[in-house]
Amino acid sequence: MKPFTVRLNFHGDLDFFLGPRTRGRSIERNVSEKTSVKDVVESCGVPHTEVDLILVNTEPVDFGKVLGSEADLEIYPIDSTCLTCF
Repeated sequence: MKPFTVRLNFHGDLDFFLGPRTRGRSIERNVSEKTSVKDVVESCGVPHTEVDLILVNTEPVDFGKVLGSEADLEIYPIDSTCLTCF
């Protein structure tokens, strides 16, 4: 499989779980095999139990979604006040 890049943007209080150098910034992960959204989110240090909404390329998905090509993820916390996400 050809390697691909996944870009993650964590919103709201989810920054708390990120390292100081990645807070408030987009995180890129280079992936060489298919992987679930849950695995790539947790690889950044964010527990899946803190996540309420995940958008992959602007489409809502669940943790079981398998990524096999480049993707942009927007990850929102529980109790997010995002009104423009849908």
